Amino acid sequence: MKIILSIFLISLSVLLASCQKEFLKERPDKALLVPSTLDDFEAILDNSYRVMNVSPYLMISSADNFYTTDQGLQAYTIFSRNAYLWEKDVFQNLSAVDWDMPYQQVFYANVVLDGLKDLSVGEEQAERYRLIEARALFYRSIAFYWLVQQFAPPYNTANLEMPGIPLKLSSNVTERVFRAPIKDVYAQIIHDLEYCLLSLPDKVSLKTRPSKAAALALLARINLIMGKYREVEHYSLETLKITDELLDFNTLNASLAAPLPMALPTVGQEGNKEVIFYSFPNSYSDIISSVTKLDTNLVASFAVNDLRKKIFVNEQGNFKGSYSGSLLPFTGIAVDEVYLMLSESKVYNGDIHGALQTINVFRSKRYANDSFKALPLMGPDELLHVILGERRKELLGRSVRWVDLRRLNQQSDRAITLRRMVNGQIIALLPNSARYTFPIPSNELEANKIEQNIR
Repeated sequence: MKIILSIFLISLSVLLASCQKEFLKERPDKALLVPSTLDDFEAILDNSYRVMNVSPYLMISSADNFYTTDQGLQAYTIFSRNAYLWEKDVFQNLSAVDWDMPYQQVFYANVVLDGLKDLSVGEEQAERYRLIEARALFYRSIAFYWLVQQFAPPYNTANLEMPGIPLKLSSNVTERVFRAPIKDVYAQIIHDLEYCLLSLPDKVSLKTRPSKAAALALLARINLIMGKYREVEHYSLETLKITDELLDFNTLNASLAAPLPMALPTVGQEGNKEVIFYSFPNSYSDIISSVTKLDTNLVASFAVNDLRKKIFVNEQGNFKGSYSGSLLPFTGIAVDEVYLMLSESKVYNGDIHGALQTINVFRSKRYANDSFKALPLMGPDELLHVILGERRKELLGRSVRWVDLRRLNQQSDRAITLRRMVNGQIIALLPNSARYTFPIPSNELEANKIEQNIR
């Protein structure tokens, strides 16, 4: 990590040089490469499309929502192909963007947090200071979230002391860090997100920036992984107090190539009102390629009156309905996911009527008006099956399915075996396989002397 972070320090200098032209004119010396003002720190965090709002991709390749043919697989990148096949060695001694990019985000966030500690501001700038601090903590938290879902074993009581990920909390590139226990990684994420809630605004117009609603929803997502369903319900409800409006799919034109509105507001368009926080994967050519199809069983699970089938799937079986309203997949946080988390947590918490009411509100915006029927009262297992089915259909391409498989495989009645047909042979990924945890890139092992994951 020392090597990578040194490279990031250079790229940070380039970023500041490009973002702060006036600053260059005023301070033509080496000090100009060191951020020292609130404007500098804000510029670092607003580097959204190159760094801060980019998410990992390989979890999409590894999950079971998409498949390809033998010929199509040859067109995949080497990383996507290895992840798709659940190979033991995914990265083959090469640098891994799914590792590098989140740690670049962590580094940038730490530069801001360390810089703020050394900065004295007056009362008139105190609120802005706290806001920038909260934003940096959010970005670091979501980066740790992505990393721990890929490079650490799934969260459960038996794994809490197992090595998680290096928990880098300083911008000091010479500081050695080791893999913190899984429990410490989750505790750090939750601590920082809860601290964020004190200073983040409820909503933001620029959705590449975090908000209180985004922090609450991310807390709900993390507690869902941890099986803390009271907390999931609490954070989901708090999110929906801020923003609860669902898109009515009855108003969308399913014949368009991209039926959903753009994720972010543009001139004359308000954007996708369900989006809370915007991010996109570091690679996406495979998922939008004509050689990549949606799982046939998944497609068959859409009811005739489910509007998402035509909005998400074209006639050739390709994924077309990116939630961002463009070919660029959406991996951020949105209101629909919060409804699904709330309904699932209510089932676990014994509130069947509340869960049913929540999922029916959600479904009323996804099924054709003229044939929609609210779900009747049913048992908890049956209702949970329905909710998880809705979750899989709704959150396509968002890097959520892999995380769900890791947690649901720990329930014997929900565990599934994934299968690929490759060159006439069936490759299987068993529930709770060690290959649900990605290997740490070899260059990191060599540079930092940290242990490798068992695959």
